[in-house]
Order: sequence, then C-alpha cells, then structure tokens
Amino acid sequence: MTLSALASISNLTLAWRRVTTGGNYPYKKYFRHLYYSYELALDENLNDLRTKILALSWQPQSPERVYVPKPSGLQRPLTLLHVEDQIVLQALANVIARKVEEKRKPFVYQSVFSNILQSRRNIFFVKNWHRTYWAFCSRIEQNYKAGLLWVADFDLAAFYDTISHDLLLRTAFPRLKKSSEVDWICRCLSQWTSQRPRDSKGHGLPQGPIASDFLAEVFLLPIDQAMRGIDGYIRYVDDVRLFGATETDVRRAVLKLEIECRERGLIPQVGKFAIHKVRSLEEARGMLPSLGEPKESNSPRIAPTTAERLLRPAIGGRPLRVLDKTRLRYVLFRANRSSRIRRLVCLLVSRAPEHVDAFAAFLSQYEYHRTIRDCCLATLATTPYEYVAGEMWHLLAKFYATTGAFTAAVRRELLSKAIATLKDRHAGLAVKWGAAHFLSEAENTDRRRYTRFLRYCGFRKLWPVSSGNSGQLM
Repeated sequence: MTLSALASISNLTLAWRRVTTGGNYPYKKYFRHLYYSYELALDENLNDLRTKILALSWQPQSPERVYVPKPSGLQRPLTLLHVEDQIVLQALANVIARKVEEKRKPFVYQSVFSNILQSRRNIFFVKNWHRTYWAFCSRIEQNYKAGLLWVADFDLAAFYDTISHDLLLRTAFPRLKKSSEVDWICRCLSQWTSQRPRDSKGHGLPQGPIASDFLAEVFLLPIDQAMRGIDGYIRYVDDVRLFGATETDVRRAVLKLEIECRERGLIPQVGKFAIHKVRSLEEARGMLPSLGEPKESNSPRIAPTTAERLLRPAIGGRPLRVLDKTRLRYVLFRANRSSRIRRLVCLLVSRAPEHVDAFAAFLSQYEYHRTIRDCCLATLATTPYEYVAGEMWHLLAKFYATTGAFTAAVRRELLSKAIATLKDRHAGLAVKWGAAHFLSEAENTDRRRYTRFLRYCGFRKLWPVSSGNSGQLM
C-alpha cells in the first residue's frame, strides 16, 4: 500500500462523497454545517490535503467523544473526528476495500450480511441496510426450516476497542513491510482512538464513521474464512448466530469460533452467550439489530392512527417498558403528532434513555407543549446521562420563545444551569451543545448577550473543521 494511492485526488474525492452520503445520520448531525463549509472550496481543500499527506506533514487531530446510553445502563462512545480526519479514514477504507474485495466475495450474502460494499466507484460506500437486514432474516428462516433448531448466540465484548491496527493492516496487506508510510497510517489510527495524544493506543477504531464499520468487517475476515465449512455460521457485524441440528454440532462450532476470536485478541461476551433449542421462527430470530432510523427528516410520515396501531406491540408491562426496540424506533422517527404517543414517550424518556434520540425526534415536532416541557425539566434535573441532558436542552430551546412556557424563576434557573454547564471543563460535548443551543435561543429572545463568554471557555474548539485552509466556524 502506498500513500500515492490513498492520497490521489480521485480517491480523496470519492472519500469525501462517501463521508457526506453515508447513512450514519446520528453521527453526521454534528457535522452538517462543517460539511457545507468544506464543500465551498472543495477542490482547494482536497489538493491541500493531498499535498500534506504525500509530504507526511498532515497530522491526525484528537477527536471528541459523545457517550450514548445503552440498554445495559452503560454507554457507547461515539468518536467525533475532524472533517479531514474523516476523509483520510474513508480514503484508507477505500484502498482496503479494493484490496479485500475478492477475498470477501464468497461470504457476502452467504454467511456475512453487514456492511456489504457497493461498486468500486459508487459514492455510497455500503449497501442499504434494508437489503442486508432482510437477507440476514431470510437466512435465519432458511436455517430454521432446514431443521437447524439448535442456536448459539455469540457476541464480542468491546469489539471496536479491541481491534489491533497491526493485524487489521496485515489482513488487508499480508506482505506489508514497515515503512514511514505504514508508521504514519498506524499513527493516524492510534490518534483517532484517544482524546489525548499521550494515551494513543495500537488498537481500536473510532465508532461512528461508516469507514470504521467496514474496517471492522475486514478484521473479522480471517474468522469468516476459518468458519467457512460450517453451514450454520452467520454474522451481522459482531452478532454471530450458529445453527445446528444438534446441541453437539453447535457446541463444536462455538468452541472453534471462540479459539479463532481469541487468536485475534477478541473477547467473547460471556453474559450474552447461550445455546438453546428454538421452538418458533421468532425465537430463532432473537433480538435483531435496531435499524429503524429514517434516512432523512423528510422520510414518509405515518398517520397518527396508523402509528398508534404499529406502536402498540412495541411497549407494555408495568411499569411501562420497551418490548420491541426496532418497531419503537421505526414508528417514532416517522410518526406524525399524536397525543397518545406523546404521553407514552414522556413516560418512557427516563425509563429507556437508550432511545432518547427517537423520543426527541418525535417530540421535536411540537413547538410547545406543557407535558413535554415538564418531562424535559424533570429529566434534565435527574438524568445521569449527558447525552440525554443534551437532547432535553435542545427541546427546551425550542420552547424558550413561547410566551408563558417558563416562569421568570425557572428561566433564571435554566440560564444559570446552562452557563454553568458550558463553563464546566469536565462536561461532555453532547450536553454542552444542547446548553449552547438553549443560550442562543434565550439570547435571541431576551436580547441579552448570554453567549459572549463562550470564546473564553474553550467552546470554540468543539467543532473544528480541520487543520487545513477551510477555516473555523466557531
């Protein structure tokens, strides 16, 4: 692998298009204004980036991290790379994709169903999840109908964090030799895994970019090759299903898979592992990935009565909880306003924080509603998750200009809390972004300079475009 291939104008341009057309919308929402800015002088920016890469003078920047709640109560890190870092990572993924295309082809739609590549020059990097998701479901159904009723659920712990950079590059380039170019690539990968340069590591991929999702697939390629003779082996990212006619068949496959994973430094998720005999197709499918987000805000909307009917099987129990996360998210991202759904969402915000982005997407349709305001205030006061607090600030910002939305005392309290959040050196990006949004709306409404202090507390460092000539927006 040479930097001339990685840094060619055609590859950098393709990388840029794939970054901006990717379906990772929860990630891209942090960068849309920066993408527009970079596009204004795209040719000059990419030429400048190419020159610096070839001279090995371009250096990766430390990322920011946003922590998103998970159903377990822990958090999933979302690594926000600078715009040019995203381009370089995607350019690297483009080169590796061409290198492993033929090796990966025998497994596509046979045992592997995630992050399947489009054609080489397509500006969309991977195929739409609808096609791959339903192919995965269809293969599960085929195995079930073929009498493979014993199933093992096999997952990996901290998968992205344990991916070795050296093994990843050697998987794609088996004859790779040490050089200044290889060292530069490893330095980039190491920098993108840590917010502090001194803590850079030789393993891990930044979660969020689609390029990382594909590189993770490449890292698993030797495991797919080792499991090729086992008909019941199917995989969607790191969620592996092993089907067999008997428990012994499945257990043999599991033991082989475990050894292959450990050889590559991957750790099986003990808490999620189970072997069981299924009695229905639904049981064979198990918990499938949650893939209900729309592509854009203008996705087809669902009428209130239809949305209420679709949502009914997704929630239930006492206390109220989420039963079907895929259905819940599908409906909430598309449903038009509904008083019944609004009440349910306000009850679930604090009970299922891992779905706060879907809750916020539905509630953001309202310019103001007292129930939503009370829900936001209560959640903001009690939630331990900064990501959830950030979403509450965004919703409250929409209500600030509404007459009577807040009493004078509540306004003063919220303004003080937002300012304190932005001045807190230890507060995360998600909550700071929400608080800044709230202060900006308050400034426009009250005609006061609430945000004048931001330049003095390091806030302008949160959304840098690049170290190149495209400028800073904040």
